[in-house]
Amino acid sequence: MDGTRIITASGDKTARVWREAEDGTWDGTPLQGHQLEVNDAAFSPDGTRIVTVSSDNTARVWRQAEDGTWDSTPLEGHGGIVWFAAFSSDGTRIVTASGDKTARVWREAEDGSWDSTPLNGHEDDVNSVAFSPDGTRIVTASDDKTARVWRESEYGSWTSTSLEGHKGPVYSTAFSPDGTHIVTASSDKTARVWEVRLLAGDNDWAASDTRSRAVAVCLDQMSHTSLLVEDEETGEARRIFSNRIVTQEDAAAFPVLRDRIGYDVCSKHLNPPPWWHALLFWK
Repeated sequence: MDGTRIITASGDKTARVWREAEDGTWDGTPLQGHQLEVNDAAFSPDGTRIVTVSSDNTARVWRQAEDGTWDSTPLEGHGGIVWFAAFSSDGTRIVTASGDKTARVWREAEDGSWDSTPLNGHEDDVNSVAFSPDGTRIVTASDDKTARVWRESEYGSWTSTSLEGHKGPVYSTAFSPDGTHIVTASSDKTARVWEVRLLAGDNDWAASDTRSRAVAVCLDQMSHTSLLVEDEETGEARRIFSNRIVTQEDAAAFPVLRDRIGYDVCSKHLNPPPWWHALLFWK
């Protein structure tokens, strides 16, 4: 990207690509093809393509021809308004957020069409999406008061970790440039900064916001381990699944904890209660 162009999205059903003329004025080329208002638009990292999203339930990918005109390919698959879109850092994928409660990850096929994979998990509109800088993760923000961090498996499926703590719809989200933090913005009058840490020993991810601390690690009825984190302000606890034995090395990634009996904490916050004692408790 050379910073010489601007893309805008409008309720007039178009997007416009703007270039600055030598006299300092700006000329706008309309991108026409959507049937309803255009909600968002973004350039690809190399500047050769544009993605637009619309209330007509579609996205479109635009390429400029040699004669200066713009041709588009529709991305169809969402069952509701498409609110937001983002390219991956290498430009090979697009992620879209929709009022149908899903996000979709799009990849271009050899014939120029685009295949998509839905990210299912939210219980309300998905308002915002972003790729991590390295392209290995996606964060989504939703009216269901949560954000989710998604990671693709070697088999092409996507699993997610829920970021819970906001008291209202989450409208926007973004990764930090180094990919170690996520920020979310909510109608509850707060933004939250979430620190994402790689757990020791494998590729699982756990996330806790800056106002939470680890309490205990418990074993549930299905022998799954759960890291419990507690909000320092409200005392509410929530769990982050790791689906493996959590080690002492993992504990080093979390703040110093107050004295408490791990089993009692697990019994209080897990339903059904654990059938065994807490695997690990830190203080």
